[in-house]
Amino acid sequence: MGRNLAKRTQESTVEIVNFIDKIRADVGVATKVMTEGSEKTANCEELIENACISFAEIVGDIVLLKDANVQVTESTSQQQGALEGIKVRLDDIKSHTQTESTRAINRNKIKSIITETIDTLAASVR
Repeated sequence: MGRNLAKRTQESTVEIVNFIDKIRADVGVATKVMTEGSEKTANCEELIENACISFAEIVGDIVLLKDANVQVTESTSQQQGALEGIKVRLDDIKSHTQTESTRAINRNKIKSIITETIDTLAASVR
C-alpha cells in the first residue's frame, strides 16, 4: 500500500508538472499573440493619426477652395455690375448719337430749305 501510494503520488506529480508546463506554453503563446496584437494596434493608431492629418489638410484645402470660389463669385458679380453700367452708358451714347444725327439731318433739311428760299428770293430780286 505504501508503494502504491508513492507510485500514485509520483504519477500525480508528473501530471501536475505536465499540466504546469502546458499552462506555461499556453501563456507563452498568449503572450506572443497579445504582443503581436499590441504591435498591430500601434500600427493602426499610427495609420489613423496619419489619416486624421490628411483629412485635416483636405478640409483646409476645401476651405481655401470655398473662399476662392466666393471671391470669384464676388468678382464676377462686380464685373457683371460694371458691364451693366457700360451697357447703360453705351445705350446713352447711342441714344444721344441718334438724337444728334436726327438734329443734323433736320439742320441740313432746314439749310436746304433756307438755301432754296434765298436762291428763289435772289432770283426774283434780279
